[in-house]
Amino acid sequence: MTALLAGVAVLAFGVKAGLPWWALVAVTLLTVGPAGSAGAQIGRRRGIRDEVLQPGERWSPPTPSVPRSPNTPRPRPTRARSINYA
Repeated sequence: MTALLAGVAVLAFGVKAGLPWWALVAVTLLTVGPAGSAGAQIGRRRGIRDEVLQPGERWSPPTPSVPRSPNTPRPRPTRARSINYA
C-alpha cells in the first residue's frame, strides 16, 4: 500500500510537470522499491508488537533513566582523537 501511494504521487507530479513517459516510468519504478521496503518494515514492526502485547495493552517508548530538566544541556558526542606516534 505504501509503495502504491508513493508511486501514484510521483506519477501525478510527473504528469503535472510534463515529463516524458519514459522518465515517468523510470522515476516511478525507482520510488516504488524503497517505498515498498519501508512499508514492509513498518508492517513487520507492528505485527511483532501486536503479537507481544496482551489484548488492550498499549506500547509506550522507553523512558530515560535520569530525567533531564529543561536547563540541562544534552551530552555531547565524543570525537575520536588521533594518536600521534611520532
